[in-house]
Amino acid sequence: MKKTMIIASCILGMSMIAGSLILSREAGSPIRGREENPMMTEKQLSEYLHVSNADLQKIIAEDQTKRVELRRSNGSWDTYSMIPYAAIGETKVFMKDEVDQWVKYRSFHHDP
Repeated sequence: MKKTMIIASCILGMSMIAGSLILSREAGSPIRGREENPMMTEKQLSEYLHVSNADLQKIIAEDQTKRVELRRSNGSWDTYSMIPYAAIGETKVFMKDEVDQWVKYRSFHHDP
């Protein structure tokens, strides 16, 4: 009986150690531990959306034209009706969460 308890205790202990090692490796894995950068460049955004850079430029230009026209007429627009970005000098920066909201909006409000 004592021998069986010792063997069972060893098996239990080894199982606990093995489980701890597996969990510690998963927590430190590059897939789970890596944080995504919430900001994207135009190139990164075109890759994220799976569109060509030319198509992205066309979307940005069309939206910019709409913004100018609406500002001129003192009009307003829904937040996500146009692609959201911040301009830093001549560089446009896109926030991933904002782009995701824009994609959702477009999927429900897309003009044919």
